[in-house]
Amino acid sequence: MRTVAVCTIILLSPEPRRSLELGVACVDVQALGGPGPLEELLLDPSTTKVFHSARQDLEVLGDGLGRIPAPVWDTQLAAALLGHPDQVGYG
Repeated sequence: MRTVAVCTIILLSPEPRRSLELGVACVDVQALGGPGPLEELLLDPSTTKVFHSARQDLEVLGDGLGRIPAPVWDTQLAAALLGHPDQVGYG
């Protein structure tokens, strides 16, 4: 059986803070030992999480956190609702 894990999460803050000067951070989730240290943020119902093609990411995060993060905005689904064509894979 293959183990699946979240490896990288990119965080964006609308207001730069001292700890996040540019308002953007790329987090090595494996170095944190998993998504647990980000649990409060990921499960905060007042914070919208933006994903692209979120299904598999949410499945893995749900396994790691015990709950699926919400609310979520999926840019791929939003594009489809706006009439953009289906996206194709890389290969």
